[in-house]
Amino acid sequence: MKRRLIGIIIAMSIAVSCIFLMSAGVKADEVCGVNCYVLVEVGTGSVILGENIDKQVNCGYLSKLMTLLLVAEDIETGKYSLDTELMTTESVKSTEGAVIWLEPGDKMTVEELLKSVIIGNANDAVTV
Repeated sequence: MKRRLIGIIIAMSIAVSCIFLMSAGVKADEVCGVNCYVLVEVGTGSVILGENIDKQVNCGYLSKLMTLLLVAEDIETGKYSLDTELMTTESVKSTEGAVIWLEPGDKMTVEELLKSVIIGNANDAVTV
């Protein structure tokens, strides 16, 4: 639960920082490295702020952060430990971007995969 709260706080901090700087006249791509964004109020679904909101983009870092959060929760509940060994699937073949060149059938521990994502930004390490 603590990790979820920390994740939410980090996400909110980033969002607030971006909004604050954009309200000062700085463009979104200068602040957050994006050319489109949307900020939605969860309770009502109302769009508070947005630019190019209909544009489809890869979720990149957000999907990695969410994966890290889910793995942290799984470790906390005992589903995995840092020593749990996982085997890669065929999905690693089609991974693009930053990779550690995993092949189907490779085995790595959860700790090694987490380090690959956190330090090396490895997309294939989250497709296991």
